[in-house]
Amino acid sequence: MFKIFISETSLENLLLEESSKKPDEQNYWYKILEKQKNVYVLLNRGVDYESLSIEEAQLDPLFMFQQGGKRLVDKSDFIEAVTLNPEIVLNEPCGAYLLDIDSQKARDIQNKYGVICQSADSLDGAFWTSDIYNAHPVINEKDSEHSWEQILRGLDNMPSNSLLVIDRNLFNREDKFKTTIQDGIDNLFSILRSVLPKSFSPFKDFHILVIFDGSELNHIKNTRLLFGDNNTSHSVEETFKELAKIINRKKRELSTSYPVVIELLSLTKDNIGYEYTHNRRVLSNYFVIRVDHLLKAFKNNEGSCPQNIDCETLFATGVERLSKSDTPEKAHAILLDNLKKALDQARGDAAPNYRYALNKNTEKTVKELQNRLFS
Repeated sequence: MFKIFISETSLENLLLEESSKKPDEQNYWYKILEKQKNVYVLLNRGVDYESLSIEEAQLDPLFMFQQGGKRLVDKSDFIEAVTLNPEIVLNEPCGAYLLDIDSQKARDIQNKYGVICQSADSLDGAFWTSDIYNAHPVINEKDSEHSWEQILRGLDNMPSNSLLVIDRNLFNREDKFKTTIQDGIDNLFSILRSVLPKSFSPFKDFHILVIFDGSELNHIKNTRLLFGDNNTSHSVEETFKELAKIINRKKRELSTSYPVVIELLSLTKDNIGYEYTHNRRVLSNYFVIRVDHLLKAFKNNEGSCPQNIDCETLFATGVERLSKSDTPEKAHAILLDNLKKALDQARGDAAPNYRYALNKNTEKTVKELQNRLFS
């Protein structure tokens, strides 16, 4: 889940600098902090808030900040360790690290590990609302003006380290719109080519988890496309294995400078967590893509059906003080939390009921799920 990591001193300075400014002049990070219930801090002020006199408390910005319903959570050891061993930021993959380090070191951490990392001396949260990362196109059937590449252009500049793709029908044949399993594969990789970050550590795996309903994988027209024959006897299990092989081979087309792990998880309505897979979503650690109807949004370079597509950063909206909207981060957190609880259960006795592939390996089970969004 999204967390802000910052030192007490830097938080105090930010509150002092921004609280008296007009709303349209305030640093966006200050506005985001105002929306947080918990802030994860390096305790370095040496203040015992409970022992402050009334006069001292009224002059202490962090005491007043907490009086507004905020909680400072001590993460001193973790934040100190980050400066010595930056790769541990992947233990909190959705964290925003506003650290007491120079800007170059912050950029290095961000580029290597796909987390937002900025120097506390030069905080800039304007990117959250940038048109580079936020898009709301309307797609029509036979629409040739849009594509995943056009809609998501520039999103590969957003740091990320993990992706979650959810669409029950991603690999099903849908006769109404004439979409096939091949369209599912094509749209998946169009999205991946558009959103995978330009930079990431060559020594760390980038994690992708695809969740879908594979109960109808062995539809005759699916098996013809996957196996290249007219054999109608392929089972769902055989078709799932073939799909995992094809997706693993196609991974080469991503041409990344870092290793990519793709996990496939097939659920049916009898599985724990199935109720959380109704909506079509693509999530990274910092953005959400919502699709009205089909993630197979395009076929033969045209729209496959009428629908709206929304791509938003976690704080694209809902941050301003008088906003009637919630931040996209709220829905992001709820979905990840519900799925994590379900997958934690699935890693127990229910695991055999799921079909799972780690790259092309279908001999493993969901107990071995790696995606760090659920670690």
